[in-house]
Amino acid sequence: MTDPKIEMHYTPPNSDTIQTKPFPIRGERANFVNKPHVIAMVGLPARGKTYISKKLCRYLNWIGISTKVFNLGEYRRHATTAYQCHEFFRPDNIKAMAIRTQCAMDALKDVCQWLESGDGEVAVFDATNSTVERRQLIRDIVVEKMGFKLFFVESVCNDPEIVEQNIMELIRKDELLLVQVKVSSPDYANMNKEEVLADFMLRIEHYQEKYQPLDENQESDLSFMKIYNTGEKVLVHKHEGHIQSRIVYYLMNIHIVPRTIYLTRHGESAMNLEGKIGGDSELSDRGWEYAKALASYITSQNIQGLRVWTSWLKRTIQTASDVNAPQERWKALNEIDAGVTIVKPIVYGNVARYFGKKREEDGHTHQWTVYVKPYHNEDMSTYVKKVHFKLHESYNNPNRIMTKPPYELTETGWGEFEIVIKIYFHDPNERPVSIIFIILTVFIIYNFVKVIYIRNSPGIEFAIGALAAVGAGFFTNPVDVIKVRLQLQGELEARNTYRKIYKNTLHAGYVIAKHEGVCALQAGIVPALYFQVVLNGIRLGAYNTAKKYDLITNDKGNTDVLKTALFTGTAGSVGAVLSSPFYMVKTQLQARSAQSIAVGYQHNYTGTWCAFKSLWKEGGIIALYRGWYANIPRVFVGSATQLTTFGLAADWLRSLQMFTDQPILLTFLASVIGGSCVALTMQPFDVLATRLYNQKTDVSGKGALYNGFLDAIIKILRTEGLSGLYKGIFPTWMRIAPHTVLCLVFYEKLDQLYTVLQN
Repeated sequence: MTDPKIEMHYTPPNSDTIQTKPFPIRGERANFVNKPHVIAMVGLPARGKTYISKKLCRYLNWIGISTKVFNLGEYRRHATTAYQCHEFFRPDNIKAMAIRTQCAMDALKDVCQWLESGDGEVAVFDATNSTVERRQLIRDIVVEKMGFKLFFVESVCNDPEIVEQNIMELIRKDELLLVQVKVSSPDYANMNKEEVLADFMLRIEHYQEKYQPLDENQESDLSFMKIYNTGEKVLVHKHEGHIQSRIVYYLMNIHIVPRTIYLTRHGESAMNLEGKIGGDSELSDRGWEYAKALASYITSQNIQGLRVWTSWLKRTIQTASDVNAPQERWKALNEIDAGVTIVKPIVYGNVARYFGKKREEDGHTHQWTVYVKPYHNEDMSTYVKKVHFKLHESYNNPNRIMTKPPYELTETGWGEFEIVIKIYFHDPNERPVSIIFIILTVFIIYNFVKVIYIRNSPGIEFAIGALAAVGAGFFTNPVDVIKVRLQLQGELEARNTYRKIYKNTLHAGYVIAKHEGVCALQAGIVPALYFQVVLNGIRLGAYNTAKKYDLITNDKGNTDVLKTALFTGTAGSVGAVLSSPFYMVKTQLQARSAQSIAVGYQHNYTGTWCAFKSLWKEGGIIALYRGWYANIPRVFVGSATQLTTFGLAADWLRSLQMFTDQPILLTFLASVIGGSCVALTMQPFDVLATRLYNQKTDVSGKGALYNGFLDAIIKILRTEGLSGLYKGIFPTWMRIAPHTVLCLVFYEKLDQLYTVLQN
């Protein structure tokens, strides 16, 4: 029977409005989900299913598992224009049943798409799912078709007083007690309390006509738990895996009655007396007095089942130290962005077992296990994201990554060798900690203790990159001056039609020193170093940050060519645009020379400040960024080639087992290879940038020789030929290769120094 008053039509649901948004991830927990899970609720209306779903969603997101609730009631409301009465839920209402079934299929489709996309790990399907047929349909789709894990949660309530209270409680919005706010939903707009109760009780009766509770005999192949009368009794059947165990434990201990939360600040700290914020100081004398008073007050309250949560900081732990109750430490409660330093001792080492003889298949003599574990009995996954074990290159897949405890690795071998352990943290501002360790095969357990200092250090990669580039730029600037002079010599003149003032690289250095003095070889050093700070601060900082977070590596931990080229090229282009004024002034000052050996247009600047002041007077910011586009292709190609070939060369040298114990020498050789590749690929763009930046301009800023990048290429090829784009390639190589070597070696040394100072 169908009520003719009910207008029903199906419209596609809007996922932005019908899917319950996941709560933000609050905790610092590791991801334990190996396979997506669907948690399907079961039960009659007003049994607390939606309440349980939202609480469960919040809990799973809290521990770091991406979870979302898909509420079937919201899908149904989007499929009908209005809810009229309980008749919509009659089992014999064929038209309404078709809409409800379609809504269920759409909700399940969204569940599967969300999990399959990789955005989520656990989906909670909040619906009655009150028949064996419906549960079998869910299993066919979720388990058989999609290959996900499925766990049912049924809320059973056979106490009529609880059911009525459950419905009526929802009417009082101001009292935060039990389940969902049914009366505030669109179904019951403009209805009074008595009408709501009567209609809802009839809706429940319609569901009861077809209701089939979960049964461990009839549905023995399903994994499920049943919660009776809000936790009075719990039945668990065939739960499997870590996620389902966590869910069972949580729902067995869920709070559905009012309870009191006591909040307190920590007692006065030593740093409070000094007027400082942040840090990790201990309590002052008055702080200890407060701690004793707090413990006395809590004891006097005689609070049953009390638990105490504090942050990791000393002052909060000390404040609660005399409270006689179980205590937990949460990093999520730490003070935010106040320069906090937290000390975490860890244990690392290995244990080995001798086989008694060599194995015939591979000659291995030992089995060994290397591990990283907490010094104190705590959960390292609260602050450790993953541990990367870098084995000897002779092993298949030498890069092994552990994303959850225990952080250990077991292998076999025949000798002792060096292993690199790299510990990554959840906090994106924390730099990874590297440990070099020798696997020992004597039958004994070797334990070493290392103290990790966890602190906020945002942007340090960019600062180190800038300092490394300044050091490299200072030593290579003389070669850069020679390169600029050779690139400008014979500008737009055919070969053999002009006098060669500079015959080659060495001769150019000699001529410059003879006519202008040795100091002339450091012309433009000030803007050159500023250029290095901006460009390489961004370029190297971005590269090493991306490397730190595995953004430019493949699954095996090696350099991904395409990702590295795109990432470093883009970062270099950003740096090139921002540093364009410095590069232009550098080029013009390096080109300026004694009249007898002058090449290219001569800008009459006496120094860096004079150049910037003159350009500002000419046209302000527009004049300073004249020709900004000239350096982008040069830096993009150079950055993409330099850092990509450097990473590939380093991986190749490691695969040959070369310099595994000499990282600086390995960096040196990889830099030579990378620098050589840069000189070949970047040279044409380098010549174009020099010509475009140095050319004379009219009062409107238009170039006297070139109208733009493409015009410069055409004119150079017409007058000078292809060789015109490769003028000065030898000094380019002489500058780029050493600059790459010095820059990356300086970075390595500065990074090591920072790590030593940090730890």
